[in-house]
Amino acid sequence: MQMHNVVHIPDHLEDRWAELVGQARADVDTLVEQFAERVGQMEVYRAGVVSMEQVKVDAFGAFGYLLGQIGGNGDFKAEVIWTARRFGRARARIGIPLNDLLTAVRLNFQVLWAAFRFYAGPEDRELLVAGVEKIWAAVESYSNEVQSGYLEEASKMADKRHSERARLMTAILNSEVPDTEELHNLGRALGVDVESYFVVVATRVQHDNELNKVAGHLRASSHTVHIHSTGDHSLLISNWKGEDLQPLRRLLSASICGVAPVIHGLSGLARACRLAVEIVELNVSEVRGPTELKDLWLPFLAARLRDAAPELVASVLAGFKGTSEAEQQRLTEVALAFAHSGSMTKAGLQMYCHRNTVLNRLRKLEEITGYDMAVPADAALLLLAITAAQAETAS
Repeated sequence: MQMHNVVHIPDHLEDRWAELVGQARADVDTLVEQFAERVGQMEVYRAGVVSMEQVKVDAFGAFGYLLGQIGGNGDFKAEVIWTARRFGRARARIGIPLNDLLTAVRLNFQVLWAAFRFYAGPEDRELLVAGVEKIWAAVESYSNEVQSGYLEEASKMADKRHSERARLMTAILNSEVPDTEELHNLGRALGVDVESYFVVVATRVQHDNELNKVAGHLRASSHTVHIHSTGDHSLLISNWKGEDLQPLRRLLSASICGVAPVIHGLSGLARACRLAVEIVELNVSEVRGPTELKDLWLPFLAARLRDAAPELVASVLAGFKGTSEAEQQRLTEVALAFAHSGSMTKAGLQMYCHRNTVLNRLRKLEEITGYDMAVPADAALLLLAITAAQAETAS
């Protein structure tokens, strides 16, 4: 968008203003040195990201364009806009922070204003009142165009980085054994050490708004975060410190998501992504909050049985064949309720029945299956068979 320099010098002062602008043009080398001295005091420039020679070259061009604007009464010229935006794009490419860049650009005003005050005499007071606005308007317009160029380039660079990350992520997720070079390329694209700790969170795409909010919180606390879409699911990958996930659990309290165990190194990324997706798919009731493998270990193991599930169900729950569907449901319910707490009283409260009813049903379950829920090995086998049977029925 073209910016407008709308400040005008009064007609009767134009000739004197032209003289001051002419003096500034003649002293442009001095102005450049003064500008470079001020910029050199900024930390980002002291670090040598941009050489002082380049700073002076850019300042020489900027002062030339600014004095051209300050000396006229027209709109900000297209040539100046193009130059300012090109300058902003160049600074974005070398990683100068935007705030530091704009601070440096606005130093042009300080240098120019000091020069014009030096050139002016006591009789130029009215001229300086109008002139300060004109100088500021020119510098601010130039600064706005520099910012526009910077943001355009930063957006392009971000899109390019995101596309590269997405390409590498897709290649890694589609490979049984991820290529070492691609893992290192992904590490470089993410800006992380490939041997760092990472956490992976998965959610269905219809629930990814909450995941994006969590990503924002993590970025604000200096985590490197990438959101990857597989079509049906969104994956959040973030570097992590250690294996304590409690801070992440708090952030994910409103999300319907699966969280894989923390991995050490990107070599475990593909497996962690698959686990996180599998976990969120097992959360069929869509309970909010982070779901981990330990929360759904029974349905997870039942799903992993695959072809062996029917044989396990037929073997362990063979006694169910001689009972009604209602009786099977009651026995299944009591097994799950008792396993949840290990207490007949609590199981009775959960099922809205007396503890003696729980005891009788558990005895009935043992009678028809041969497995005792009070024996841990028997209980584990019964629960796995029951969960596999439920999954089989649901499918």
